[in-house]
Amino acid sequence: MDKQENIHSKSQNKTQTKHDKTKTCKNPKCTCSPCNCESDGKICTCGLDEYEKRVIDGLIIERDSAKKQAEDNLNRAKYEKAEFENYKKRERMTVENSFNEGRIFVLINVLPVLDSLTEALKVIKAKEDREGIEILHRKLESILLSIGLEEIDAKPGVKFDPHIHNSVAVGKADGTASGVILEEWQKGYKLEGRVIRPSTVKVSE
Repeated sequence: MDKQENIHSKSQNKTQTKHDKTKTCKNPKCTCSPCNCESDGKICTCGLDEYEKRVIDGLIIERDSAKKQAEDNLNRAKYEKAEFENYKKRERMTVENSFNEGRIFVLINVLPVLDSLTEALKVIKAKEDREGIEILHRKLESILLSIGLEEIDAKPGVKFDPHIHNSVAVGKADGTASGVILEEWQKGYKLEGRVIRPSTVKVSE
């Protein structure tokens, strides 16, 4: 009799050992084999009555709902942050564009004054008459260059570019290829790559 009980006990121990190897949850009353009670966030309900199971089910629903709400809040926060960053970029671009438009307005209205001083220096030869005009010309040109004004290259020999040069006359010159600037009649200017006024030039045929 003792021998039969001993064999039965060994058989139970082997079954229990086999079950323990596959057990994944911490519920000592779990009877599942193989046990996957706690996979995918589940809770083992082995050994519980119906009321306790309903309570557990309710807690699981509340947990999943809270998790989803937290994910939604996080996604909303990320979206709002991205929208705010885009708003700041748009505002920065608006300010920069307004600033550039203001500079262009000033340049367009001041350039004729610089042109007048340049033309005056071409015709005035007396040194005493030129000094004041030269000082004024240098100061005005320096101010305009300091706010970003750039001269367009339109020296004789430069290839004509319709994007930055305005051809008002054509001519011939020995040994000069077609489409080359022969003379610059009025300086052209750019502001940060944007043409404020094209150079007025004479081009070879």
